Amino acid sequence: MARREAERSHRDHKYGILYGDGYVVLTGDVGTGKTTLVTALVNALSDQLVAARIPYPDVDILDFLRLISTAYGIDSDFPSKAAFRDRFESFLRGCLSTGKKAVLIVDEAQKLGQEHLGELMQLSSFEENGVGLFNIVFVGQNEFNDVLLEESNRASRQRTAINYHLAR
Repeated sequence: MARREAERSHRDHKYGILYGDGYVVLTGDVGTGKTTLVTALVNALSDQLVAARIPYPDVDILDFLRLISTAYGIDSDFPSKAAFRDRFESFLRGCLSTGKKAVLIVDEAQKLGQEHLGELMQLSSFEENGVGLFNIVFVGQNEFNDVLLEESNRASRQRTAINYHLAR
């Protein structure tokens, strides 16, 4: 049963990463294999993705953006959020020109603050001809669903295309 659940989760997340226009959320208790599942999925799709992982998102917002830059190999010496967004949009358009989808995996997503979610919302709004240039996979403990349920995070909740919980 657990194997069948993992296979279904893998299929759903693959679709969400490649074709979805929204966030993919994967939650579960500590030790349920969330990070392992997402890592295997990204490895299986490596020829179609430019993927990066943020393992500890609980830093101030400029450092958070620098973590994203570093994870993607983008110059992280920028003076402002606006400068980062300009560079990041250029990076995303470069990915598109090579036929790849940019995906950010945010591990420990339950540690994200409102400002972080808002910034990710802005980054995920980049598109070309109605197609999103950037997908986000939130991997977190069960508490992340509580974070999404907060009224201040309604927009992030609405942008979630796939929300899957791994049970023990």
